[in-house]
Amino acid sequence: MHSFKIFFREFLDNRLHITLSAVALMWLWSRLLSYPVRVVDYVILALVVAFICQWNRLTDQQEDRINCPDDLAIAVRERKKIRIFCFAVAALTVALIILTTTRWLISAALLLAAALGFFYSTPLMPWKSSKRIKDLFIFKNLSSAIGWSIGTVLYPAMRSGYVADVKFYAALTYMAISTMTYEMIWDMRDIRGDRIAGIQTLPVAMGLPTTKRMVLILQGIAILLISIGILLSDLKLIWLFLIMHSAMLMMVAAYFDGKLKSSRMLTHVMVIATTLFSIFIGILSAWLP
Repeated sequence: MHSFKIFFREFLDNRLHITLSAVALMWLWSRLLSYPVRVVDYVILALVVAFICQWNRLTDQQEDRINCPDDLAIAVRERKKIRIFCFAVAALTVALIILTTTRWLISAALLLAAALGFFYSTPLMPWKSSKRIKDLFIFKNLSSAIGWSIGTVLYPAMRSGYVADVKFYAALTYMAISTMTYEMIWDMRDIRGDRIAGIQTLPVAMGLPTTKRMVLILQGIAILLISIGILLSDLKLIWLFLIMHSAMLMMVAAYFDGKLKSSRMLTHVMVIATTLFSIFIGILSAWLP
């Protein structure tokens, strides 16, 4: 049991649950939209997400001193290893993209997603102390939504030659809305450190009640779109299970910092739940109409 606890802690500290969730989501959308994904594309996406997650551990120090001092202490202690890892992964990712690309426009889309993730917590011009994407009100949420939608839906769909249809746009929209929802919940969790660091997140600028309402509205829109798609026979019944995922996010937001105490473990569990849910729905799609 002690060994498992150490492994699980390392798993979370190195953001492997986030990397795994990206791969699971890419697989889920390929099942719901019925297009093939090459093994190398799963590897490339995993490398991109791993790079971004590890790099961000080194760049969010001001707010992390308040939000997660223990995590920051580990990152600072291992910063040399993290930098080496990031440089090696970046080089490997670029090499794989160059060696396996079939169309440069498709690869450019993934590189855009990677750039959004990198500059999310890194100033575009560090020598001028310019702002990071995460310092820009609302755009920080939009950038994550764009990046994850490109990486898990647009990139693999374009790579496979999928012709855009209602299912494709439904997947893009649901992915973007859900990513924005996660961002808002994480911002609620990190409100104290973000306020001290001067980061104008939605909870900092407009308060927790407004942020909760925004989450409920966004997921309400997602549920409505899926329901309409099913009623019009544009989406299969399997898409109904995504409503369960939306319900989970709405419940977490509604009871956040009330019955559900704010903690990093809560948001870690949310990510793991999304991974398991993606696998579950993907497997069910083979049998349900």
